[in-house]
Amino acid sequence: MGFEPVWFHIELDGHQHHINAAEIALFNTSQIGVIDENLDADVKLDDGILDLYTIRSKTLWDILRIITFRLIGKPRIAPHLHYWPVNDQVTISTNRSIDFQADGDLQGQTPVTFRITKQTLSVIVPRNRH
Repeated sequence: MGFEPVWFHIELDGHQHHINAAEIALFNTSQIGVIDENLDADVKLDDGILDLYTIRSKTLWDILRIITFRLIGKPRIAPHLHYWPVNDQVTISTNRSIDFQADGDLQGQTPVTFRITKQTLSVIVPRNRH
């Protein structure tokens, strides 16, 4: 079983990166789907950053090694996985346009830019009753 890597051009907070990866994932929370499973204990919803992972796996064995590091609580040091914090914005492009998803739904094609905008969401919470 093989995974076809793609050359990605990543502009991250003003820095350029080129990486051959099977997948890129951008998170704002560590919860994966509807299951109560956390990707990485250091990924926080309220820390003001996005968390970008590139997966350079080429085989099922590579994926199993990444999962093993995740299970022992050390996903950021897994082989074939690279992590970058996004403090302002990230643009991801490819030589040929490819589809991208957000929250499991097809959203468009590369290139795509994600920006962090601070204090743009108002949250209403109940008063403390204690």
